[in-house]
Amino acid sequence: MNTAKNIQVDSESKKEIVYQNDLYIFIGRDAEIRGKRFQYQRPDTLYLPRNQSPLAYSWPVKGRDILLIDTNKFPHQIYVEEIAATLFAYDAQIVRYISFDGYLTVYKKELL
Repeated sequence: MNTAKNIQVDSESKKEIVYQNDLYIFIGRDAEIRGKRFQYQRPDTLYLPRNQSPLAYSWPVKGRDILLIDTNKFPHQIYVEEIAATLFAYDAQIVRYISFDGYLTVYKKELL
């Protein structure tokens, strides 16, 4: 499986820091547009088309840390929780959700 890699250099130690498990998934009205743009930087970026059930898709997220990015005031918390539960069913490690307003919610498998 392809793994997203984000390499940064620690300025003090000059060592590379590699983030291999993070995966971005765009959701909301502009998910497709923003997701495709972001794929230039992070080829493993995914998006869920607006008003689509996450159950209709297969998710390559086993062991990965997920960041759901809301592209336009996503309507219902229940829907976001359904997405998180689906990702956990595919063995995601942790799911974080950033709302359009910038609020962070962290979902854990054992709490859903």
